[in-house]
Amino acid sequence: MVDIKLTREQEDYFISIYELEESFGISHLTLLAKIMKYSTGAVNDEINRFEKMGLVKKIPYKGIVLSEKGMILASNVVKKHRIAEAFLYNILNVPWEKCHILSSDFEHAINGQLEKFILKKLKNLNTCPHGNPFSIKEQKNEIRLIDADLKVTYKVQRITFEELNILTKFKTFGIKPNENIKLIEKNSEGAIVLTRKGRFILDNNDLLVIRVKE
Repeated sequence: MVDIKLTREQEDYFISIYELEESFGISHLTLLAKIMKYSTGAVNDEINRFEKMGLVKKIPYKGIVLSEKGMILASNVVKKHRIAEAFLYNILNVPWEKCHILSSDFEHAINGQLEKFILKKLKNLNTCPHGNPFSIKEQKNEIRLIDADLKVTYKVQRITFEELNILTKFKTFGIKPNENIKLIEKNSEGAIVLTRKGRFILDNNDLLVIRVKE
């Protein structure tokens, strides 16, 4: 248990840091600044505060990762975020690609009692619309699409990086949870994939955030 109360803005930081680390192995400062819509200097100042609190660790010339204490905090705010997304998508019929960005206000209001009511309304659901489990500790039987074999049909499990541009592109390409996908060709920069909507070119960052299983 970590007894640290975060502001709404700090919660947004931890959601983004967690997503970046899970997707790419590390949170790069420039990309974090782009997501948060702040200057790299302002984001670096906030990261320095988190580091002094023992919540993140800086990797020189690379980026940051969550500490054990930071991961505990992240698990709580990410859970609220994903529950909010599921509520917006399944109850309010918010478009799939917009749930992430539109949940930003609603998720901060979710507390223990409200969470119970929302989960009851969602019934047996335990993932957000993008396939990510409410609990980040849940075991995941999956691989990254970048590691998948050529010419093998896989089923998309989840999208780990939920920014609007990525989700909009994937929706257009037919890359959503429970959809089939196949790597047709692969090179050092990305791959050609086949979905029910056709053939599309994905770069390596795209391939890293798509998790699949046979």
